[in-house]
Amino acid sequence: MLFRQGGQVAYLPVPFFTINISAVYYVAVNIKTSDGMLEIGRYFLGAEKSFAEDTFSALKGSDNVIQHPFIRLDLIDTSVDPLPVCLKNMGCDLAQYTYNCRILTREVFRHFMFEGAFF
Repeated sequence: MLFRQGGQVAYLPVPFFTINISAVYYVAVNIKTSDGMLEIGRYFLGAEKSFAEDTFSALKGSDNVIQHPFIRLDLIDTSVDPLPVCLKNMGCDLAQYTYNCRILTREVFRHFMFEGAFF
């Protein structure tokens, strides 16, 4: 990264890391708007399919997305190139979504902090 100050150019190192993995799983959070569904957030679940599926199975909601049409959670797999694939989805109300946020945060924290399984 170049930084210019007072006519002098200096190079400032920018810390970064590159991750090369074949699959990433995440939960996409979508809400219904007047223009359709809008993705408002993602929960990164790592590269282990079993952890991603187990975590998603622990969430509260209905497989019938029509029953709870305003908040939808999608389990996304990015191992298929070039497009991500929705493995599972569920609809939930606000109370269930609040519970799901707590579960997702807790499980992701446990998985990456204590099991050391980043990738």
